[in-house]
Amino acid sequence: MRAVPALVWAVVGALLLVCTGIGYLVGVQTAGPAGGEEGVNYAAATPGRGQAAPVAAEDGSFDATVHGPRGGEPITGPEDIDRIHRRDPRDPFALGAVDAPVVVSVFSDFECPFCAVFANETEPRIIETYVERGLVRLEWNDLALQGEKSEAAAQAGRAAAAQGRFAEFQAEIFDAAAKRGRGHPEFEESDLVEIAEAAGVGDLDAFRRDLAEGVYAEPVREASQWGASLGLSATPTIVVGDRVISGAQPWEAFRFAIETALLKARMGDEGR
Repeated sequence: MRAVPALVWAVVGALLLVCTGIGYLVGVQTAGPAGGEEGVNYAAATPGRGQAAPVAAEDGSFDATVHGPRGGEPITGPEDIDRIHRRDPRDPFALGAVDAPVVVSVFSDFECPFCAVFANETEPRIIETYVERGLVRLEWNDLALQGEKSEAAAQAGRAAAAQGRFAEFQAEIFDAAAKRGRGHPEFEESDLVEIAEAAGVGDLDAFRRDLAEGVYAEPVREASQWGASLGLSATPTIVVGDRVISGAQPWEAFRFAIETALLKARMGDEGR
């Protein structure tokens, strides 16, 4: 029997992989709950097992000046989009395993009502469905577009992050924003202090001092300028792997994007 050339086997293998990918994506779009639970990780990507909580300094504080792309590397075109995701174990604005197969980077503004919708309705589902399984890492980026109020709230978020309470502060401030209706919440400094207290920020005197002295004013400006340099002019903007999603889209849009990114991650691992 004549041997089949290696090139033919390679082509057949590639076609099978493409067909598998197409079938997978169709499954993600059409599959309903299985066994009473939503199907997750159709690609069977390997979950991350690395550092999930940010690494503190020796004095127990956190570097709340973190911003920008991974390692400070420039982003010059679409081919560099993966550098948006920092994967920095010191990052106090991140949630989830540092080696998760997919990173979801959120560019957001505490004064943005649509950001509150995403944070209150969609982000908890991403956390429960993917982050807690080690499949996704969430990373926050300040994109303060609403003027002084946005910048002050972003500085407050960083002051909370310095004490390791950013996720709690984010949850509290967006909850407070939703309670104020659909407009811009227009938080005052006294509101930000109350939110920090509710979020469990331990040293409120230090928090107040950081706000009064503008300790994080420059990092907030630099982070927002970096987002603008990427062409981002609206919030929320969410980068799922290498796909950009604008606005508080329905849950299924994010689920499909994450599942697609998991497939890409799995295919990338197999190609190494």
